[in-house]
Amino acid sequence: MREIRAIGEDLKKFAEISANAYPGMKRTAEELYERYKELLEVDKTSSFYGIYEDELLGGMRLLDLKLNYLGKIIPAAGLGLVSVDLIRKKQGIARDMVKYFLDHYRAKGTYLALLYPFRHDFYKEMGFGYGSKMHRYSFKPLSLSGKAKGITYLGDTDIPEIEAFYTEYAKQKHGYCLMSNWDLAYLKREYISKRSIVGYRANGKLRGYLTFYFDLGENFLHNNLVIDDWFWLDIDALEALSGFLRSQADQFDRIIYHTTDPDFVYLLSDVGDGTNRLLSGGYHESNTSGVGLMYRIIDLRAFLEQTSYREYKGNLDLTLVVKDSFAPENEGEHHLSFVDGQLIIRNEPVSGYRLEIDIADLSSLLMGSVSLRSLARLGRVSGDMESLEDLFSVRDRPECVTHF
Repeated sequence: MREIRAIGEDLKKFAEISANAYPGMKRTAEELYERYKELLEVDKTSSFYGIYEDELLGGMRLLDLKLNYLGKIIPAAGLGLVSVDLIRKKQGIARDMVKYFLDHYRAKGTYLALLYPFRHDFYKEMGFGYGSKMHRYSFKPLSLSGKAKGITYLGDTDIPEIEAFYTEYAKQKHGYCLMSNWDLAYLKREYISKRSIVGYRANGKLRGYLTFYFDLGENFLHNNLVIDDWFWLDIDALEALSGFLRSQADQFDRIIYHTTDPDFVYLLSDVGDGTNRLLSGGYHESNTSGVGLMYRIIDLRAFLEQTSYREYKGNLDLTLVVKDSFAPENEGEHHLSFVDGQLIIRNEPVSGYRLEIDIADLSSLLMGSVSLRSLARLGRVSGDMESLEDLFSVRDRPECVTHF
C-alpha cells in the first residue's frame, strides 16, 4: 500500500534519488542533502514529500507561492524536484505524486499550480498547459544605447531595499511570484557575495537592478556576460542599466539575456545573435525560444470564484464544457454569465454560447499564455468562436522568474 507523507529522516535518501534523477544539476547526493537541509531551515514555504511502499520510492518539493494574477496576489502551488528511484520507474509513482500534490493544495484553498516540466507531454496528459515562451538573446554590448549613470554595486545592507523593490515590481507583472526567504538567500549567495549585482538609484531610491555572471570563452580575453535578472521601474532605470551593459563592450564579446518579452528585440540596434543563420531566406536569427513553465487550474469553479475581480470582455451567457480526466470534479459543463465584464457562476443551465476545451488549454487561456483565437485557429477548441474571441483576452502574457 503506497503512502505519501512529509519526508523527515529520509531526506538523505531523497537527495540520492534526486541526484540520480537530475544528473544535469551536477550535484552529488551529499551536496544536495546539505542544500535541502538549508532550504528547510531558511524557507518555511517549502516542504519535501515522499511516496513510500515500505521504503522511499521517490519524492517532490512543494512550494507555497504568492503569485500576481492580473493585478492581485493570490496563493499558488509550485511543484519541483519530482524524482523517482531508478529501479522503480514506469510504475505510476510520479503520477501518484502529482495527483497528491493537486489534492493537497485543493484542500488548502489553492487552485492554481505551476511547474517546470522534465517532459511536457507527461504533464500535459495530467492537465498542465503551456506558459509563455522564453527567448534567449545573444547581442553585442554596443547594440544597446544609454549612459551608465547612477549605477552602484548592491550589497548585504541593500537586501531589504532589493526585496521591497522586487515586491513593487512583481505587483506590476502578471504571473510574477513574490520572493521567498530562499530566493533572498540565493541572491545573497550567488550575486551579492560575488559582486555580480548592480542597481540604479534616483533620488536615493532603487529603481532597477540586474544580476549577472560570466560565460568563459576559448581564452581569457574572449568571454560573454550572462544576465540572470534585469528589472526596471522606469525608462531612466532602463537607460542607465543599458548604458552599464554597453560600457562592457571592451571586455565582453556578447551579452546573453533570457526573457519572456518577445518585443525585447526593439531595444537592439543589431538584432543578429552571432550565428549568421538565415531563416526562410532573408530572416536573420535574432534569438532562440523554448517552452518551460506550465500551469494548471486545480479546481475550476473555486479558481473562478477566487479571481472574481477579473474583468472579462463581453456581455453574454456561456456553457463551458471542460475535459479533465485527471481531476473529474472539473469535468463537464460550467454555466457562466458575463455581465458588464463581471463573471457570475450559475448553478443552472444557461442559454447562449457554448465552448468545449481541454483543461490544459483552458489553464493556458485563463493565464493569458494563449488567446482563444489562436486555440480556435489550431483546432484546440470548438464552439461559437466569433462571438467569444475577445472574452478572455488579457493585456500581458504571464511572466515568471522564480525557479524551483
